[in-house]
Amino acid sequence: MSISSGINAEYGQLEKDALRDISGCLFLIVYMLSLFGVFNNIQVLPTELPLFVREYSSGTYSISAWYIAKALIEVPACIILPLIFNLICYFMIFKDPMITKFL
Repeated sequence: MSISSGINAEYGQLEKDALRDISGCLFLIVYMLSLFGVFNNIQVLPTELPLFVREYSSGTYSISAWYIAKALIEVPACIILPLIFNLICYFMIFKDPMITKFL
């Protein structure tokens, strides 16, 4: 998806069309990153629910311990994947790809 976002901006002209292309790409980036978080949680919960119910009913751990552990496990994926997505989009969209401007 990030490559198609970059290709969308790659063929724009440098005037009003470029501004419209860049704003469209930025909208797509925000849209995709917000859906990433939603779909990540939607896909994981149904697969882990039977395991969670079994272990919670046996007294292995509490709901808060499960939630905190799950949130900490997902932190690297929630940082690395959007960073890769943004790196690809940034260097394909903007004509002056300087790493100092990205940071």
